[in-house]
Order: sequence, then structure tokens, then C-alpha cells
Amino acid sequence: MEKEGEIKEMSTPIFYGEFQNIKLNDEEYHNLKEKMQTHTDTMIEKLSRYMKSSGKTYQDHYATLLHWYEKDKEKLQKKMNDRSRVPTIEEYMRGDTL
Repeated sequence: MEKEGEIKEMSTPIFYGEFQNIKLNDEEYHNLKEKMQTHTDTMIEKLSRYMKSSGKTYQDHYATLLHWYEKDKEKLQKKMNDRSRVPTIEEYMRGDTL
């Protein structure tokens, strides 16, 4: 526990994403990796592109990523499951596999 007057030591933030506009410290990034697993980089890129294209800013990128992930979790997992499944001949013939 911190004593009065002490400053909580924070690790140096690192910038992530295609536009290097997502600020996370090491602990936050590792927590995201643990919670989101293979979806971490996808979510970081999604936020990076959205912020760049919209001009919107967020006070806390870590909290925003967690919030967005909770909203998108089922859709991301379904997409991953769909990719790992072998298409049927009917799907292939209709062109649904491309």
C-alpha cells in the first residue's frame, strides 16, 4: 500500500497499433494478452484505425479495449471457429469459401 506522498511507479507506456496511437504499459498489454489471447492484436488494430479515421480520442486505451472486446467477443470467437472448419462442397460451389 502506498504511503502518503509516495508516487505510484508506472512502467513506461509503449505505443501500439498501425498508427502508433494506442498507449499501454507492459502490465496492461500482458493483461490484454491474457484476457483476449489471439484477439489482442486485432482489437488494438481496430481501435488504432478507428481513432485515426474518426479523430476521436480516449482517456484510457486499456479500458476502451476491454470494453470493445466484451462487446465483440462472441463475434470474434465465431469468426475464428468458422475459419478452422472445412467448408462443405455446397459452400465451395457457391463460392462461400472465398
